[in-house]
Amino acid sequence: MQAMKVLFLSASEGLVIGGELVRQLSIAEAEDLVKKKRSQVEPPLLSKLESAARACRQGISRVHLLDGNRDEALLSEVFSHEGVGTMIYSNEYQQIRRIFKKDVRAVMGLIRQSVANEELVRRTRAEIFAHLDDYWVLEIDRNLIGCVAVHLYPDEKKAELACLYVNKNHEGQGYGRTLMSFAEQLAAEKGIKHLFERRLRGSHGRRAAARAQTQIRRERAQFEGHAKAGPARRRRGRAVARGLMHYAR
Repeated sequence: MQAMKVLFLSASEGLVIGGELVRQLSIAEAEDLVKKKRSQVEPPLLSKLESAARACRQGISRVHLLDGNRDEALLSEVFSHEGVGTMIYSNEYQQIRRIFKKDVRAVMGLIRQSVANEELVRRTRAEIFAHLDDYWVLEIDRNLIGCVAVHLYPDEKKAELACLYVNKNHEGQGYGRTLMSFAEQLAAEKGIKHLFERRLRGSHGRRAAARAQTQIRRERAQFEGHAKAGPARRRRGRAVARGLMHYAR
């Protein structure tokens, strides 16, 4: 089938579990629901969910379950990246990948306003190029919508979480949490025991931290640290620059 997406219309707004609309599912998550949690899925949607997962396995990048009773549901789907209802996507649709040199300009543009607002630590293009292997980007339908960096200090079993950002048009959809979980998993795979991040002091930094807390909805306990929370190499560098706070996990 030579198609980019498939649309299924039903009498419901999409897949609803526990009273909440599920906005998106990977193939694996959809298949897990069908196989292990069938009782949580409304019978009319079960066959559509099975067909959606199968279509993605056969090369369709995304499948949408839409409310056929909603006015302009089809138009809302066609003219938006995220669409409406519930989306089942293949790995090619949503992915976290290493940054390429050609992405650096886009990343600089993505974070520019937050840097200007003192919500993110300022970094130059040269700094990103110098640590290119540390940076990762989140793509949705080949559009770059988020980024994160993990700076490793293997000798001290520590890593810094940095440059975590999601495009404001995509906030509140779990992408920040996805990037955070990816960074934590990456650090764990490298044998890292301590993951910390730096935040700017002042009202801008505090407001940014509060927004990040809401968006990512972290459930892990956090505590405020200080300069010695970071590795010695970072302490000797700009980690202890005036105006920075350290948070650790």
